[in-house]
Amino acid sequence: MNGDNPFGLIFDPTFRVAKIPTIIRAMNSRQFFPWMVLFPVTSLLLLAKVTLAETLTTANYRITITHHCPEEHLTCQNVSYQSTHRHTGASVRLTGQTVHTPCADGGAPCRFIGYEFRQGNYRYFVTHDRLQVYHGSQLLLVEKGTWDY
Repeated sequence: MNGDNPFGLIFDPTFRVAKIPTIIRAMNSRQFFPWMVLFPVTSLLLLAKVTLAETLTTANYRITITHHCPEEHLTCQNVSYQSTHRHTGASVRLTGQTVHTPCADGGAPCRFIGYEFRQGNYRYFVTHDRLQVYHGSQLLLVEKGTWDY
């Protein structure tokens, strides 16, 4: 009779329902239930530490911004910047922070406006659609781009 049943199910003709084999019934038992719940939850917690990265591509640069703060934080003081010149391959790695406008109360951050990274007298500012590079207060470079998430 099992040769006719490739799925290994045991049929009870009196109830006309398929009974699950003993092994699968054991997996659904109360002893197995905590593992069924804990394994997916543990997996999600491990994956929650994954960093968030996004890439801005301009005419000359490919800039990857990576957040190293929990997603629920409004501001982040630990953001990585990796820029690669698309033609020469020269690259720069910096650490910076998110930049927000202040709220009406003057203290709390409100609207996100971009990322700021510093290297000596140079300041790299990345917004929703562009890269700006300053030396002191002098604007050296502005390039518009598009984000890949």
